[in-house]
Amino acid sequence: MPNYLKINFIVVFLLLMVFAGGEQLMAQNFGNTKSVKVDELSDDQIRMMMQRAKSMGYSDQNIIQYAKSEGLSTVEISKLTRRISKIRIEDNKGKETSTKNDEARKKQALTEYLTALALEGEKESLELENLPINQNFGYSVFNNETRELSFETNLDFPPPPDYILGVGDEIVIDIFGASEWNYTELIQPNGQLFLSNVGPMYLNGLTLAEAEKRIKTRLTSVYPELTGAKATTFLQVSVGIVRNISVNIVGEVNVPGTYTVNALSTVFNGLYAAGGPTLMGTLRDIKVYRNGKEVTVVDIYQFLVFGKTNSNIRLQHDDVIIVGPYANRINIEGAIKRPGYYQMLDGETFESLLKYTGGFTSDAYQKKINLVRNSTEKKQISNIYDSQFSIFEIKDGDQYLVGEIQGTFENRVMIKGSVNRPGNYALTDQMTLMNLIQVADGITGDAFTGRVLITRMRDDFSIETISADLSKIIQGAQPDISLKKEDVIQISSIYDLEEEQFIRLSGEVNSPGVYRYAENLSIEDLLFQANGFKRAAKGGTLFISRRPAQQSANAQIESLQLSINEDLGLSAGEYQLRPFDHVIVRRNPNYYEEKTVQIVGQINLPGTYPIESTNQRISDIISKAGGLNEFAYPEGATLIRKTEFHVSNQEQYQRRLNLTNFLNGLDTAMYSESDLLLISKINEEMTYSNKQNSESAENFTALAKKNRIQELANSGIQTNLNNKEAESIALDLKKLMAQKGSPEDLILEDGDIISIPKKLSTIRVMGKILYPNTLQYEASKSVKHYIGQAGGFSNRAKKKHTYVVYANGNAARTSSFLFLKSYPKVAPGAEVIVPEKPVKIGVNTGDLIAITSSLITSLTLVAITLLNKP
Repeated sequence: MPNYLKINFIVVFLLLMVFAGGEQLMAQNFGNTKSVKVDELSDDQIRMMMQRAKSMGYSDQNIIQYAKSEGLSTVEISKLTRRISKIRIEDNKGKETSTKNDEARKKQALTEYLTALALEGEKESLELENLPINQNFGYSVFNNETRELSFETNLDFPPPPDYILGVGDEIVIDIFGASEWNYTELIQPNGQLFLSNVGPMYLNGLTLAEAEKRIKTRLTSVYPELTGAKATTFLQVSVGIVRNISVNIVGEVNVPGTYTVNALSTVFNGLYAAGGPTLMGTLRDIKVYRNGKEVTVVDIYQFLVFGKTNSNIRLQHDDVIIVGPYANRINIEGAIKRPGYYQMLDGETFESLLKYTGGFTSDAYQKKINLVRNSTEKKQISNIYDSQFSIFEIKDGDQYLVGEIQGTFENRVMIKGSVNRPGNYALTDQMTLMNLIQVADGITGDAFTGRVLITRMRDDFSIETISADLSKIIQGAQPDISLKKEDVIQISSIYDLEEEQFIRLSGEVNSPGVYRYAENLSIEDLLFQANGFKRAAKGGTLFISRRPAQQSANAQIESLQLSINEDLGLSAGEYQLRPFDHVIVRRNPNYYEEKTVQIVGQINLPGTYPIESTNQRISDIISKAGGLNEFAYPEGATLIRKTEFHVSNQEQYQRRLNLTNFLNGLDTAMYSESDLLLISKINEEMTYSNKQNSESAENFTALAKKNRIQELANSGIQTNLNNKEAESIALDLKKLMAQKGSPEDLILEDGDIISIPKKLSTIRVMGKILYPNTLQYEASKSVKHYIGQAGGFSNRAKKKHTYVVYANGNAARTSSFLFLKSYPKVAPGAEVIVPEKPVKIGVNTGDLIAITSSLITSLTLVAITLLNKP
C-alpha cells in the first residue's frame, strides 16, 4: 500500500477517535496513538470508527494492523480486537432480527416453548444447545465473552525462515561489511522484487531462506566480495511489513465470512477472529482447504489436552476453513475432575473420554460407570466395567455418571473411654478385645473393669449390645471376645459412674468456694487450701452442714458446731470431712469494720466521714461537715443508699457455679494428672451460656429517680453503685435539722451518700407532651403554664394523672373534685411528668352485633323456660 494512503488512514483514524470521544478523549494526546485507552471508548465510538474505515475500503483487520504499526501497546491492541469482534457479532445478530416485530418474536418464543414441552427429545436437544459455554469443554477458548487464550498474531517477532513470501511483502536487504547498502522494496503483483542496479527477480512462493539464497546469488554480480572463502561483505534478508491475505471461514462459527489477516496467521488465529465455533460447531474435525484440496484437519482437543499444534498450520491466501456440525456430544458427571459436555469422534472409547476429563477424582468408584443411552425408541441404562473402558465406544447423546465410593469403612473398630489412646483402629484378622486394648496402649488407672460394653452392628444394620466382665478377661478367667468391623468398645471411668464429690466452704475465709473432696480430708486441710481465716473469723464459730448418711423420708440435714482453731498445724484428732459437706466459718459478732458515708454538694466540708456509732444520724454528719453553705437547696437533698437483690438459684445453676469456683481455685501453675482428669470431666459436663438481662420498661417516676442517681455518678463521686444497686430517698433537711433524732433523721448505713444540690432555676417537662423540654423556673407559675410552654398535651396524654417529682425525689399528683383539677405546686428543680393513656381495643360493629344477638338469644331462652314452668 502506498505511503500516502497509509498516512491518510492514520490521520482519519485519529480524527475519528477525537471526534467521537468528546471532552474525555480531548484530554488525551491523540497526536501520539500510544496514549489511546480502549476502555475509555464507548461502543458507539468504536462502531463509528469501523463505519468510517469501511467507507474508505478498509477492513477490521486493517484497523488492527495499522494501530500496531503506530505503536499501540499489545494490551490495548488485544482489547481493541475484542471490542471490534464483539460489536461485529452484535451488529450481525441485530440484522437478522431487525425484520421481525415484537409480536412475531413473542409468538415464535411461545411456539418454541410449547414444542419443547410436547416433544421430550427436542426439549433435551434445545437444552443441550443452550448450555453455558463453560460446561462445554473447549468452547471457552474462542468464545468472545469468556476467552481464556488469545490467538492474536504477534508481529513483534520476525517471520521464521520457512515463511512463504507473497505479493505485498516488504523485503528488507541489509548489506554490511566492506560494502554497505540497504534495499527496502515490495514484492510486485507479478511476484517479482525489483532492485536498482540489479533488476527483477521472482520471489513469490519461495520461503524466506530460499529467497535469501536467490538474492545473494543475484547480488554477487554487484558485490563480488559476498562470496569466496574470505568474504568481506555480508548480506541479511528480512521481512519489513508482512502482507495481508484473505481467508474464508464458514460453517458453524459465530461470525462467518471473509477475513483479512496477516500472512503469519494460523488456523487458530482465523478461528479467533471469527469468534470461534458455535455450540453446534465441531471442535474435533475442523477442515482447511487450499486450492480446492484438503490440507489439514484440526482437532482442538489435541491442543488443549496434549499440547499438539502440528495441525495448526500457517494460512495462505484464499484458504477456506470449514467448521461443520459436531458428530457426537456426550455428558459426563459425578466424581470426575472436569465434568461437563464433550465432543467425541467416531470410534473413540470411554478410555479416551477419561483422558479429556482429566481422570477420576480421588473418591470416585472406578469399577463401574452408569450409562444412559438413547435407543431408536426409548432410553436404556447400561453399566460399563473397568475392564471395558478401552473397548467401549462412545455414541452421541450418551450420559455417563461416575459414582463415589461408600462413606463406610471396611475394617474399622472404635474404642473410647478410659484407654490411653481412644480412637479408630484397623481391624486385623482374628483381632480380639484384648488385642485392641493393647494397641490403644492399655486402660487408664481410673478405668472401671467390672463391665465393658461392645455395640455391634448386625448384617441387617440392626444394633446389638455385648457386655462382659473386663477384669475377668484381663485375668484370663473369661474367654476373650473376637471383634467385627464397626464394633464400638466402651470402657467407662469409675468417675463417670458416680457423682462428683466436692466440699463447699463459705464465710470468713480468704478463698471461699468449692473444693475437691479427697479421702481423709480434714477441716484443717480444707482451711489450709483456702489460705486460712479472715480477721473477722477470730473468736467466731465453725458450722458443718452434712447430708444424712441414710436417705429416708424422715432424714434431716446434720448440723455440727465446732470452735475455730486458728493454728492450722498438724494435730491429733482432726475432724474428718465427708463428701458434700458445707463448712461455714461464722463472723465474730463483736468484730467491727470501719463504715463510712459520703456527703457531697453544697456543704461546707464535703467528703467521706466514718460512722462512729450504730445510731449515728444524718444530722450528726451534716453538723460535722460544717453545715450547709449559702448556695444549698435543702428541699432537693437526697440520700443514695445501697439495695440488696436476692436471686434464687436453681439447683443446676448452683451446681455449675460451684464447679466454676472449683476450677478457678485450682493452681494453674502445676496440674497433677488427677487434676487434669477431673478438669476434663468437669468441662465435658459444664456448658456456659451468656444470659442477657433485658430491662423492663420504666415508668416516668422510676426514670426520675434514676436521673438522681445518674446525676450523682456524673458529678465525679467515687462510688461503685449502679442504677440497679442503689435507690434514691428524699430528705427534708429543714425538718430533720430542726428535729434531730426524729423519724425523718435517718440512721446512717455503710456506703450512704448524702447529696445536697445547688438551688436550681429550671423545670423539666417530660412525658406525653408535644415538645419535652427544660424550662426556666418562675415562682408564680403553675403546672399548666409549664405544660403550655412545652407545647401542650399530646393526644395520648392522661391529663388528670399528671404529677410532679421534686428535686429530692418526692412526688405529688394531680387531684380532682367533680370537674375541677388541682395541679400540684412546682418547685425549682422539679420534673413535671404527663403519663400515657392505656391502649384501648375497641369493639367493631360485627363483634357488637354478634354479642347482642347472643345475649338476646340467651334472654329469650330464659324467658321461655320461665313461662313454661307450671
